[in-house]
Amino acid sequence: MNRGFEKPRANEESANNLEAGYQLGMDIISGRAEDKDLPEAVSLFHEAALQGHPGAQYELGVSYCRGRGIKQSSENALQWFTRSAENGYPKALHNLGVRHSIGKGVDQDAVRAARLFLQAASQGHTLSQFKLAVMYKLGWGVQQKDEEAEKWFSLAGGTGKNEAMFPLSEIAKQENDRARWLKEAMKLGYTGNEFKNCEEFNLLNLNPGAILRETHEHIQSILGEEISKITLERVVIGLFFTGVKLSNGLGGICFTPIKTIPEAVCCPSSARAMPNSGRLKGTPVLELLQELYKSNSLRKAISIAVLNALSETCWQKSPPQGYEVQSGIDALEVVEIPEEAYVVVVGALAPFLKKLIKRGKPFTILEMDPSTLKPNEMPFYVHGSRAAEIVPKADVLVITGTTLINDTLDDLLQLAKPEAHIVVVGPTASLLPDAFFKRGVDVLGGISVTKPDELLDLLAEAGSGYHFFGKSANRTVIRKCGLKESLA
Repeated sequence: MNRGFEKPRANEESANNLEAGYQLGMDIISGRAEDKDLPEAVSLFHEAALQGHPGAQYELGVSYCRGRGIKQSSENALQWFTRSAENGYPKALHNLGVRHSIGKGVDQDAVRAARLFLQAASQGHTLSQFKLAVMYKLGWGVQQKDEEAEKWFSLAGGTGKNEAMFPLSEIAKQENDRARWLKEAMKLGYTGNEFKNCEEFNLLNLNPGAILRETHEHIQSILGEEISKITLERVVIGLFFTGVKLSNGLGGICFTPIKTIPEAVCCPSSARAMPNSGRLKGTPVLELLQELYKSNSLRKAISIAVLNALSETCWQKSPPQGYEVQSGIDALEVVEIPEEAYVVVVGALAPFLKKLIKRGKPFTILEMDPSTLKPNEMPFYVHGSRAAEIVPKADVLVITGTTLINDTLDDLLQLAKPEAHIVVVGPTASLLPDAFFKRGVDVLGGISVTKPDELLDLLAEAGSGYHFFGKSANRTVIRKCGLKESLA
């Protein structure tokens, strides 16, 4: 019996029970069910997956990957593995970790792989525990730590304990999943030696979003019980920015990460990206802030906008001490660049890039998506994956606040040399300043929302900064007291 995805299941008590549908699908593919109808299992997984069941999303990915009951599609497989991983499903996290570790269908990214393995390993996924142990042993994607390697080898169970006693080259000779993965890694040259003196891997760690986390904790310490009473009054997810208004009347904003949302393809999939659409009003901000620590970028944008609004609340309640704040000034306009300074810009900050091109000196634009740059900016473009090579050279480092969304800002700041003049700028970075300046930032450029409802109305009509600066929001520049405006 083969049903299409859109055909409803009649006369079944489990029609609205996601778990029952998922379990029935598992029974079919495992042979426990009377009829092994693989297309039927795929249909069950698809129905549950669309409603957010992480296990069903993973099994649907497996079905597409293997052509199990449906036409094989690597693209669809990756899409469903990603969605399952976003929901924290350990098998999917492990799958993506393997892909990123060896560059299978995605960019090779050892740091990203280690983070994914850590998430799965922390939930008891044995293979991820083993792979994370190997990465710690090699110093591959993480700082080399024998004690961490031993811990994860031990947690990986008996096999892990035994393998920890042998050189990795010996493990690679075995015939199992672990050995196959390790051999693939070694083919790419990841023996560990090339990372021992690599600043990128000595500095990076498995602690993404530290600035957001510290700011979150700081805000809670300032507001105390008051924060538990604050709810979301209104939210608009605009084409360029996402904005919120809280029940205390204050507003915040964040860049809308449209290009990172694979769900923005069709209606059922898009519905999964924001399952609470139409029901967000009245949500406690403490609940929304939990999205800071998850991988759904759209919901994370809302939580950062909330964090910005709460930062404004703190400024009004208890202004941070030791800072100079100027309003109505663009941080990029006050950055004076010494004659021979080498400038690195992270992000397509168009007005500043125009200034640098006019300056006539060499500089570099680090950007993941070159399509955001104009033709005359392309000669200065370098792909963002080369950050560890480029950032340490900067005398002046200007970083877009949107790096808060993908958790790369912390790592970029660690890569900067101590004497570098660092500017973080953009509406997304309109947070309390302490966590930024603690990490070497000299200038923090953000905004202060003055008319939340007017701002949200603009965002709902695809408004950008050109529409709201100086009208419903003012630019702000924050420096440490006594810090000069330039390096000159």
